[in-house]
Amino acid sequence: MKRLKLFKNIYFYYVLFAALFASKMIGFNVITDMGTNFRTILANAGFIMILIGFPMFFEKKNQIRILALINIVLDFILAVDLFYFDYYKNFFSFFSLRHAGQLGEVADSLAYLFKPIYFVLALEVILNIIIIILISKIEFKEENFSDKAVRIFALLLCGIFMLNSTFYLARKKDKWVLTAMYDKKFIVQNTGILGYHYFDFRKFSNENNFMKTLNVAQAKELNNLLQEKNNNKPAFYGKYEGKNLIIVQIEAFQHFLIDKKINGIEVTPNINRLKNEEIYLSNFYHEISNGGTSDAEFAANTGLLPLPSGAVYYLYPFNKYESIANKLKEKGYLTSAMHGNDAGFWNRATVYKTLGFDKFESIDKFNADEMVGIGLSDQSFFRQAVEKMKNYEKPFYSFLISISSHYPFNDKKFKDFDVGNLDGTLLGNYLQSAHYTDKAIGEFVDELKRTGLWDNSVVIFYGDHYAIPYGNKEQLEKAIGEKINDDIDWTNNQRVVSIMHIPDFEVKGEVSTVSGQADIAPTVADLFGFSLSKYVGEDIFNKSKEYVIFPDGSFIYRDKIYLQSQNKMFDMNTKSESNDYDIINYIKKLYDYSAMIIRNNL
Repeated sequence: MKRLKLFKNIYFYYVLFAALFASKMIGFNVITDMGTNFRTILANAGFIMILIGFPMFFEKKNQIRILALINIVLDFILAVDLFYFDYYKNFFSFFSLRHAGQLGEVADSLAYLFKPIYFVLALEVILNIIIIILISKIEFKEENFSDKAVRIFALLLCGIFMLNSTFYLARKKDKWVLTAMYDKKFIVQNTGILGYHYFDFRKFSNENNFMKTLNVAQAKELNNLLQEKNNNKPAFYGKYEGKNLIIVQIEAFQHFLIDKKINGIEVTPNINRLKNEEIYLSNFYHEISNGGTSDAEFAANTGLLPLPSGAVYYLYPFNKYESIANKLKEKGYLTSAMHGNDAGFWNRATVYKTLGFDKFESIDKFNADEMVGIGLSDQSFFRQAVEKMKNYEKPFYSFLISISSHYPFNDKKFKDFDVGNLDGTLLGNYLQSAHYTDKAIGEFVDELKRTGLWDNSVVIFYGDHYAIPYGNKEQLEKAIGEKINDDIDWTNNQRVVSIMHIPDFEVKGEVSTVSGQADIAPTVADLFGFSLSKYVGEDIFNKSKEYVIFPDGSFIYRDKIYLQSQNKMFDMNTKSESNDYDIINYIKKLYDYSAMIIRNNL
């Protein structure tokens, strides 16, 4: 009878809800290493009061049902955030809903990133469903609204006060972060994960507000900044006008693959050979945000940065971009993009027209004779791509995107490369997939040489993004043979493979200049003799500042790194604080103006 009496007490359910809520928020912060502090405690207490106060407007059975449903929604949100954090080292954004169709590409990742916490959350969902079903069998003594009105409004007002206090304290630490959303970690650490989602939803809802005209002062400063970047033309400017251009974006090709051996056998022998024969960029970084592969494409083809939230390909697909394809079309080039997957992924069919590609040859334009992973095998893709390019009108620009080495790297086709005791692990699978793609690249280069395209083309290879997610960083540590202790170490290991074949060029061998994907378009512009007026990258062979900027606002400048989350610059070797405020302010302007160019369709 005492147990039954407990279940008839409405406050039992409120205490249960509060306890579960608090434990989940603390557990989430522990798992994601966000920490718990006064501000997050205050924010979570505010959310508890609001979420408890709202159901009290209803009769008691419905109060309990609402609490159970809220719990289920919270479990789902936390599960999505945890998976997203493990995969992207970031938190889920409502902007990602605009490209939700791409999530199927990484569904297999759940197997590798599964953690016991997902099982706990699933059990809690089941518990709440049982409560919803069984609560109809319990009778409660109802209250008049007048008896509980003061309690309801006290809870709601107290909760709102606590949240506003938290937001005020966060803004005192960083005035603009809750508006610009450029540092998601900071927001989670200062307002809790639900506070982050509140501001993310507000930004998502108000995104159209960014499509406004710059004021006169901003427009003048932007013009001066970009004009300064256009004044310095190299001696080789326009030397390769009339040559073909082939850019190959390689799926998940991280820098540590270079010269790596397993049991004495090279993982990427063909890339290693190209590294020794051509131009090898040893400090080349990816610059992706929520848009993943599409962000890499965007940065490389425009010289602009991806946005800190959402994918440009979905948010701004109809802008007038100064892209490589648009510029080369003005010079009479045929332009094409090729990818062994469906044309709808990442909104490519729409965006490629905006970027100036005459042709988009997706999987329906290829003979799907061999499928690997999530698309046409790289071997088949590259072989057929050469046949297509051989028959193109000359000169042409072709942008090729490989796919076989896509996460989670577990196709049977890869298994002929022995990785020893790494077999069956994420790292082992990745090394096998990279070995396969490397073989396909070797065959691709041989075919380009056989058809005469190699000698008459500038060919650029680069990796699109990391391969090993943050949630599996211990496997990346195995690969590099070092411990990843902090954000400096993690960022330094976000380099990707990049090799350039430029016939009869004045530079050969290793180029250690700090560079990234947004530097490709300005480099191509100088090589092929056209001007860009709206970009933030630099010609890799004619850099004045030597930086690479990341979409969260962090950047590397020569041997220093600025971490947005700490608002400090560090020496990358000693890790000691080493602020250069002139450089910080300059690059922050570039970062801000890149977003303004996109959002205002300049």
